[in-house]
Amino acid sequence: MRIAVASDHAGFSLKQRIAEFLSSQGHEVLDFGTHGPESVDYPDYAKEAALRVSRGEADLGAVSYTHLRAHETSLHLVCRLLLE
Repeated sequence: MRIAVASDHAGFSLKQRIAEFLSSQGHEVLDFGTHGPESVDYPDYAKEAALRVSRGEADLGAVSYTHLRAHETSLHLVCRLLLE
């Protein structure tokens, strides 16, 4: 299975662990960043992962980030990324 992963700077370490685990299970990991702990905005990376899933270039996506807006749930994030 092809799995797109992405994160913001604070989720970088978790994304790396997830990617390593997925690879160890035989999955193809498509890493859309970030690629280090420097401060970044997660939508820049998560949007690319979501687009790849929506285009069929990845079967699933996993996004690691550090916060939601006060009124959001994770479902809001997924919907927002797919609509942007």
